[in-house]
Amino acid sequence: MDPVAWQYAWVLTYTARLDIPSRMMAMSTFRYRLIDTAGGEIGIVSDGRSSIDEDETVTLPDGGEGRVVEVYDDEVGQEGGVVATLVVDE
Repeated sequence: MDPVAWQYAWVLTYTARLDIPSRMMAMSTFRYRLIDTAGGEIGIVSDGRSSIDEDETVTLPDGGEGRVVEVYDDEVGQEGGVVATLVVDE
């Protein structure tokens, strides 16, 4: 199981024990598409931040971190239901 899916499953299990509706937890996460500087897709990740700017760090699907070098939050960058497409320097 990939790390993002595992974290999401853990959050759902934990919130069920606390009797917090999972839909409330799901509303507080935002999906971002990550691509590398060559344009290759790294993956889609969930993050608690509603927006991410250049020079901030994001957690990569493999658990590492990358620095955001460019943000595409226009219509094309939001394709597939993501908040934005982030160009990440791994």
